[in-house]
Amino acid sequence: MNQAPWKGWIIDISLKDRDFLSKLKVIKSLIEENVEGDNKQVWEVYTVEIENADIANISRRLETQIKPEYYAHFTNGKELLIIFSKKSFRIRLERVGEEKPFGVNYFKATSEDKKIWQSALEYGTNEGKVDKRYIIKVE
Repeated sequence: MNQAPWKGWIIDISLKDRDFLSKLKVIKSLIEENVEGDNKQVWEVYTVEIENADIANISRRLETQIKPEYYAHFTNGKELLIIFSKKSFRIRLERVGEEKPFGVNYFKATSEDKKIWQSALEYGTNEGKVDKRYIIKVE
């Protein structure tokens, strides 16, 4: 039985080399405006699909491509893969939220994997320098 492909979301400016996107199966892209006070950023969010057989290799490659202050996340409906600069985390899920135009942003981890989520959050906000407000929600 084939496992469902992984679906994820990557922001164009999060990559050191945007040509890396050409190595992935891009399903769609959307322009997003993010405004905080007087600061306005515009970026493109790419929805990509990765076959299960390729996810480990792509994850390792993305760890070298993602800039420290960003991350990418992918799900196959049963697991969540969060990729930061230099490290990734795989979390088993009980529930996945509804997909929005810019991705799924709510997940419920299995009770056994909540500690992995805590480790991912700590790594991402400390080593990864990701602003905690922008990291997806995992209960």
